[in-house]
Amino acid sequence: MKTYQKAVTLLLLIVLVLSSYGCKETLNKPEKDMLTLKYKLTEDEELEPFYVSDTKVYAAVNKLEPSSMSAPSFGATTERFIVYDLLAEKEETCYDLGEDDVYIYHAMPFENGIIYAVYTPLGPEASLDERIQWHIKYISDEGSKVLDSGRCSSMFDMLPGFTMLDGEVYYLYEDFDEKTGYGFGINKADLDNPKTVVRETDYSLSETEFYSNGTDWAIHVDGKLLIGNVKGIYREYDLPEKMSDFGICKDYLFCCTTSDGNKWTARSISLETGEEYTAEIGMPLYRICSMSGDELSCISTGFSMYVFRPGEEFEILPVEDTLEIIENREYVRYYPYGETKTLAQLNETKFCRITW
Repeated sequence: MKTYQKAVTLLLLIVLVLSSYGCKETLNKPEKDMLTLKYKLTEDEELEPFYVSDTKVYAAVNKLEPSSMSAPSFGATTERFIVYDLLAEKEETCYDLGEDDVYIYHAMPFENGIIYAVYTPLGPEASLDERIQWHIKYISDEGSKVLDSGRCSSMFDMLPGFTMLDGEVYYLYEDFDEKTGYGFGINKADLDNPKTVVRETDYSLSETEFYSNGTDWAIHVDGKLLIGNVKGIYREYDLPEKMSDFGICKDYLFCCTTSDGNKWTARSISLETGEEYTAEIGMPLYRICSMSGDELSCISTGFSMYVFRPGEEFEILPVEDTLEIIENREYVRYYPYGETKTLAQLNETKFCRITW
């Protein structure tokens, strides 16, 4: 009898453990706290981070033309990179670039310095269909060097983009080869010999935003989202409607779509099985920040900030009182660090750390 009771008790414990393991907790309420970088900028400069960790902010310092003072990124020239120490509250490292009249759109910490994509500006006599020459460069205390080069169709949204996969830097690029024509690829960055992971000629890149959860990546090509890892592409998703934005987290590819601009659908695609889950939502989602955990962050109409969990039981929560802290709605740019933390930039040096 005692043996039977022990067996029943053990069975109940196993069922309880398995039930607990299979159920995800409700999404925690997002909390926020403010921080300001103690870094002095001139009136015609802006600071634009490109990578954030628990202790450091890596950023480009751009000089703005008077005509573009209210529109960061356009009419700007990147003068230097800085590494800001959040604990010491001061600049740790500065790299003066010496590039002529170029805006650095993508960069990433790499080896003992920073890797970045830069373009060669077209001359005044260039034709409208002339391709833009791009270079992948590396800068450190020892100097700078070119690691790769090619040609792209735009000096802003089609310059090579970077991401981290399995702790290594990879970049997404498009190129126009005289022999093979158009193609795009994903390379693993290397100081001597970049390694090709993907090379495609059947699709055209829609943009070079290169999103990852640290292991898997997602990119946008014509009418599709492609999912892959360091071994290559392993899944394709056909977009059924127009898309406002997309991102990727630990278990899901996510996108927000609409057929008429009024009704919006949250679409969660399982990375493991490809199964899709949908939820009707009353608003578009923009500036989705890809994360390594179960959730993502975003903004919606009016620049309100949210955290949401994709999946079969889609859940979204607002970050309370965010409109009160937003001074310039050109900003609200997200930078992920950790599974449940993101940093939102609110102006040149003012940030909001969001945790949940």
